[in-house]
Amino acid sequence: MEYKRKGAVKLTKEKMRKANLIYAVIMIIISLIFVAALLHQYSIRQSLISSEIDMEIQLTKANAEGAALKKQFDNQNDPEFIEKAAREKLNMVKPNEIVFIDENTPEGKQLLKSTEAENMANEIKNKENAQ
Repeated sequence: MEYKRKGAVKLTKEKMRKANLIYAVIMIIISLIFVAALLHQYSIRQSLISSEIDMEIQLTKANAEGAALKKQFDNQNDPEFIEKAAREKLNMVKPNEIVFIDENTPEGKQLLKSTEAENMANEIKNKENAQ
């Protein structure tokens, strides 16, 4: 009977080894799943932080643009603002004022083209009126 007991003890040791091995494999798998979940959450967090920074930049730009528009709206009846707008947007000048156009800049080239077209239209109107 002692022999059976020794064999029985050996069987239980082998079963314990297998059980421990299975337990270790299961723990490794659970650990890998946990690490994968943490990495996924970290990447999502980094993406959200990046999106938040982009939104803050957009908000800052929008606030600056809103402040500039409010200032422009508040100054719309100011004579200096009206004169500046007339000069820049409508290319108007005061009487007896001399205008210098730099034809080497894109703005100057565009202004010269529009001025030439305007002069040609005026010449055609003058010829029609004279006839």
